[in-house]
Amino acid sequence: MLFLLFFCMVENFITIETGKINDYIYHIDVRAYGAPRMLSVFVAQFDDSSVLIDCGSSLDTKKLIRFLKKLKIDLSSFKYLTTTHHHFDHNGGLWQLYEILKDYNPEVKILTNQKTKELLNNYEEHLARGKRTYGNLIGSMNPIEESAFQIVEPSTNFNSEASKLDFIDSFTINGSEVKLGILKTPGHTPDHQCPI
Repeated sequence: MLFLLFFCMVENFITIETGKINDYIYHIDVRAYGAPRMLSVFVAQFDDSSVLIDCGSSLDTKKLIRFLKKLKIDLSSFKYLTTTHHHFDHNGGLWQLYEILKDYNPEVKILTNQKTKELLNNYEEHLARGKRTYGNLIGSMNPIEESAFQIVEPSTNFNSEASKLDFIDSFTINGSEVKLGILKTPGHTPDHQCPI
């Protein structure tokens, strides 16, 4: 389950359509396993950079790149590739996407916690379990180089006032500031985190 909240005013935030949600957030249905509504990827496109949240399996990478180009999101604009958790269907293609995007922007970083980083690079058991359930629909995973990661400690500050939350970066869109934070949200997996 993906939890995503960029603080903004949106009338129809929940969507199943690929396209722009508001001034800077895009929803992409990557049609994982060839079916609609199986996996969502979100992209926040700001004045001078972009942030991607989850990417799907390695089977989804080419489709995701096509969607990004179709939506006119500059591949060199990506500052962060952010994870929710290590599962192959959400981030199994991260190694592949990172290799593609670093050709456009060598400074792009995978923004995640230490546990997710370890699990992404120690994937053999996880893929074996996935293969028993999903067969060949799991794709492939490869190790991700150490320099790809920017490790953060997800916040446990769930303050109801946005101004009191912990943030790790800020961006501008049309003169307004948008802040990015990562909350620790274990449950579905012990490494689960929620970009806010």
